[in-house]
Amino acid sequence: MKTGKFKNDISKRENMEYDGIRDEYTCANHKKLRAAGTEKRVSKGGYESEVTIYESEGCELFLVCLGYNMNKLHHKIQQGRCGTSLHPLKQKAS
Repeated sequence: MKTGKFKNDISKRENMEYDGIRDEYTCANHKKLRAAGTEKRVSKGGYESEVTIYESEGCELFLVCLGYNMNKLHHKIQQGRCGTSLHPLKQKAS
């Protein structure tokens, strides 16, 4: 179940209008996000999936990304997690 905060977050693609014929999203600023390529991802359980990467047609909504990252940093500072990784770093094989 999605929370009200998630449903109102305009940066989430789930909250954007999707055009299945053109395979593109329309953001709250009426800019198109078009498929730019695909990427393979592997989950912690080893499940491999292919996801589509969408890019904006040149949007000022860069400020949304900046604001989102600043908010994440603020919360990390407040929780005393500066200088620590969110997830353990993988060791390089020798």
